[in-house]
Amino acid sequence: MNIKTFILAITILNFTFSQCEPEYSYFDELPYSVSILSGDSCFYNQDLNVINEVILLNELTYDFPLEVGTQLWFDGRLRSWVAGNYFGGVNAPLDTLPQNFGDLNDLRILYLEKNNIHYMPESFGNLTNLISFFISDNGLTNIIDNIGDLTQLYFLDLGYNQISVLPNSIVTLENLNTLYLFNNLIETIPEGFCDLNLDWDGYDPFGTPYFAIGGNRLCEDVPDCVINSANFEISLEPAYYLFPINMPQDCAEENTSHLVVNNFTIEKAFPNPFNPSITIPYFSHISQNLSINIINLKGELIDSIIEQKLINIGYHEVVWNANNISSGIYFINYETQNSIQTQKIILEK
Repeated sequence: MNIKTFILAITILNFTFSQCEPEYSYFDELPYSVSILSGDSCFYNQDLNVINEVILLNELTYDFPLEVGTQLWFDGRLRSWVAGNYFGGVNAPLDTLPQNFGDLNDLRILYLEKNNIHYMPESFGNLTNLISFFISDNGLTNIIDNIGDLTQLYFLDLGYNQISVLPNSIVTLENLNTLYLFNNLIETIPEGFCDLNLDWDGYDPFGTPYFAIGGNRLCEDVPDCVINSANFEISLEPAYYLFPINMPQDCAEENTSHLVVNNFTIEKAFPNPFNPSITIPYFSHISQNLSINIINLKGELIDSIIEQKLINIGYHEVVWNANNISSGIYFINYETQNSIQTQKIILEK
């Protein structure tokens, strides 16, 4: 059943089952991944439309929206949605969130980890009932300016992304209890950040911190609450967040978000550290032959990702899967006809 057929089908179902109000759709059979905490099998069309847009934009192989991830509904509204790229989540990585995503305005819990989402649509600011939001390990580059409108946020996980700027409105999240910002590209902290009511040094009963910001680029003019935090250089291991790891701030003088040499630009591979896959982005300013290899600390070849391939002008990404490789420090070696460049990566299993 394609999406157009699905829309026709729910129209017929609504006509047949009059117990649903016009703005709701009835489903007589539900997938195992859907739970109804309160109410019946009438689902709010506005919420269903958002999930349909996610299916269409990302070309997912689902027949109808209730199949996408793990869903919890309350009186016909979507309250909790697990749409991370793992078991119990989506069956393929999400690249794009639709502009109407903010229509899920009764959502309380949202999991989007381990996808390929680089941008948050502005409508995210409408999710004013959101309590817990997990979007780590995505390559996310921006946070909406009005994130401060999400006044109910209690848990916010932005770790292992490519965020360089924190919006000023983040300091107004007065209900925030846990904030993860580790392994991004953050260089400055907004004024008033220390007004957040966070336990800057504390850990919960499971041994994970309430605040952690290691692995960024916080090298100058860092607020006292951050630089004096016991978790200033702390991250969580990337696979399951089972334990803290030490991750110093990256303050090397030559550090830049990208390096251009002889018409070839190295972008930061992400996530880094990683397990088991890492995305390797790059930009070629001319058409040229490229080889990308992985080498270890001894200079030995571990894997060949691209061998003398002619690449076109533009932005490219390639994913390296290190399933059969041991934990450790490795280097991505980029070789064109005019240059050889390297980038350090860390595999943590």
